Amino acid sequence: LLSYHLKPFTKDKLKYEFDNLLGDFEGMGWKSLAVSASYLRKCLGNGGNYAELLTFERQLMQGQPGNLQQMLNMALPLIKTNQIEEAKSVLVQVQRLDPSLEKQVKQITAAYLGNVDLSGVKGSLNILNLKSAVIVENDSAIQKDLTSALQEMGVEKVQVFGDGRSALEYLKANRENDLIIQEWKIPQVTGPVFLQKAKDEAEQSAPFILYSSLIDQSDSQFLKEMGVACVMTKPSSRAEIIKNIIWTVQQERSPTEKKALERKFRQALDKRKILEAKDIMNQYLAESGISSGAKLLMEAEFAYFAGEYEKARDLAFNSLKNSGESIFLMNLLGKVMM
Repeated sequence: LLSYHLKPFTKDKLKYEFDNLLGDFEGMGWKSLAVSASYLRKCLGNGGNYAELLTFERQLMQGQPGNLQQMLNMALPLIKTNQIEEAKSVLVQVQRLDPSLEKQVKQITAAYLGNVDLSGVKGSLNILNLKSAVIVENDSAIQKDLTSALQEMGVEKVQVFGDGRSALEYLKANRENDLIIQEWKIPQVTGPVFLQKAKDEAEQSAPFILYSSLIDQSDSQFLKEMGVACVMTKPSSRAEIIKNIIWTVQQERSPTEKKALERKFRQALDKRKILEAKDIMNQYLAESGISSGAKLLMEAEFAYFAGEYEKARDLAFNSLKNSGESIFLMNLLGKVMM
């Protein structure tokens, strides 16, 4: 949907609308979903179709978990359909999760709720659709900060463990988790061993966030190849913690960045989901910002999985020439030769 017309238009009006359309596209980073949603929002709002607008905004929220601006877009149709308490809850939750949106929250409150006091209102929307999250951290203050952030995002169940052994026992008995946040230095089971056992023995497919002060730049490749979805450095502000959690979940649901695509691709191969892996690979190959060496490596991994060993060998050697060695690449070449 590129434009809407509530009345007949002239040639000048049409030119004006095209200029606005191009301006909106540029302002929204050339994201067609965002600009289409903006036009439909205007059309439904100007026509007073707030029930339909609310349905539309809720559907967009489902497709963009954690998008706080989209969450804020639900406030007006909620108010206009007389769902005042839910509107207040949404406004409060947005403001607490992202203080930079406070001005917009206050504008909506002043215009439609008469500057009502929101201080006693609790935000309750599960913005990321997460049912269960696990924290493995032995610092009680950080446990509290992470738990509070997750609960404010509406996560239904947050389990906290101060050591690796008890966390592993829980994960083995409870395999359906949506997010795991861990320290690298934890009692009883070290961080790398915990991560590996959680994936292999406890069969956890949830994204892992590593939150630690012990990680430096030289570790990034190793952590990526271990399947860590995101690395947060201690200490991080509350806003940074929330931003990283939201980014991690968004990339888990709809990967667009290089690291997330690679992790989802290897996850799909491990589970023998060949069509899913192929779709991710095609998306990866189409990304202009990814190096040819990285693309050749992914093609080599797919060929190896498909049993095309000579093809995998040739692709891997070409990757080596283009981008140099990595642990993944050397492991792959070793398996191919065997």
